[in-house]
Amino acid sequence: MDRLRWIFLSVVLVRLCTSVAWGAEMSQRQVLVVLKNPFDEPLTISLLDGVDGRFYVAKVAWSVDARVLRVYQELSQAGGTIFALFESDAPAEGLTEALRKRPEVLAASVNGSLRVPLSPDMKEASRSAPSSD
Repeated sequence: MDRLRWIFLSVVLVRLCTSVAWGAEMSQRQVLVVLKNPFDEPLTISLLDGVDGRFYVAKVAWSVDARVLRVYQELSQAGGTIFALFESDAPAEGLTEALRKRPEVLAASVNGSLRVPLSPDMKEASRSAPSSD
């Protein structure tokens, strides 16, 4: 029984490690995109699920050699713009630059990265802020 348990735990550990490593690599090729609403009506989930909605998002992805992984329908409906996740075989930085040149794109950012540029005043303030320890 101990041998079976050891084999089971080994398989689980290998699967976990490979999925974490694969996921980290894939996020380096994914870009979050905000697209303009091309329709004359407010965005709805049924509109995004329809042929016109799917075709619009796929056309933008195809124009930069990317694939649509997901369209965030509820967020898109609430925000009035289309939120999507694209993936490419090229690095995400190149995909982001290509998307920013498209007239349909309002914003594009590498998935999982957040860069906040700090001005010299902000850096000084963060260094001199009292600790709450």
